[in-house]
Amino acid sequence: MRLEESVRGQKLKRSNEQIRLLKRVSPEFRARHIEASHTGDLVSVDTFMVGSLKSVGRFYLQSVIDCHSR
Repeated sequence: MRLEESVRGQKLKRSNEQIRLLKRVSPEFRARHIEASHTGDLVSVDTFMVGSLKSVGRFYLQSVIDCHSR
């Protein structure tokens, strides 16, 4: 935790070799692209618990994103 606290906020420079290795290993560094031929061809659905109310209980938000237009 001390190491994390000491480097937090510092700008770290990565070499081209480090970036190349990160792109190969880490999905966060890889370019991701989904192709859909037309609107409505492919959608992404996710559900989130927004919160809870005493009188109602838990309530959720369902989001749908069209992958063609993003």
